[in-house]
Amino acid sequence: FYRHRVKFQKKAEKIGFFKQNSNEFLEINYCPILVKQINSYIKNHKDLEIEVDSFFKLATNKNEPLRLDLSFIAKDVYIDYKMGSFTQVNLDANKTLINLILSLVKGENVFEAFCGIGNFTIPLALKNHKVEAFEIDELSIETLKQNAKRLSLDIKATQYDLNKPLDYKKPIDTLILDPPRNGSLNLMHFINNKKPDQVIYVSCEPPTLARDLSILKNYTIENIFLLDMFPNTYHFETVAVLSLISK
Repeated sequence: FYRHRVKFQKKAEKIGFFKQNSNEFLEINYCPILVKQINSYIKNHKDLEIEVDSFFKLATNKNEPLRLDLSFIAKDVYIDYKMGSFTQVNLDANKTLINLILSLVKGENVFEAFCGIGNFTIPLALKNHKVEAFEIDELSIETLKQNAKRLSLDIKATQYDLNKPLDYKKPIDTLILDPPRNGSLNLMHFINNKKPDQVIYVSCEPPTLARDLSILKNYTIENIFLLDMFPNTYHFETVAVLSLISK
């Protein structure tokens, strides 16, 4: 009962999934990994996309506003976002992840890659870090900018394809990246050239994490944390913390 969003398939007015590596359709009217609110809803409804936010609001339309609760960071703080924006599927584990990142970051100047809607960006700014955030998705960047403005946070958010060369002149104390499953080879070369004091790499795909870290020069792995973001599966979220050995 941890997954707060789902995208079903539809066949003959039934909702469900296709079996793995198959065209065989499996009707679903109950799923043990979906939050209980979604399970109650699908007994009487056949919507294909459903999402519940951390204030227990259920949405079925991509234009519906949702909120990510950050009151565990600061009172009455939240991120407004639209259904369909990327959020971690396990909201409770995401709280643990955010608190872990906040406890690890060193220094004032933070460069955040693949920032999304600001899952780490806004908590870091609330803790008085100076954050420059980069993300290719236009909706995510606009969402981050709107929330930063509402909260009066000084965050510089830039829409940018991080697979392209990056010209960045400012000093970086900590570089945080949370890339998609294919990792970020280009950013590893940027790190080698820029030499931030600390790198925090959040990954959902161990093979690409291992590949990317093998490219880094003059860094040592200080710690690796595993978060059980997807209980009762072989998937997990990895947080690797690296320190610069020498300039």
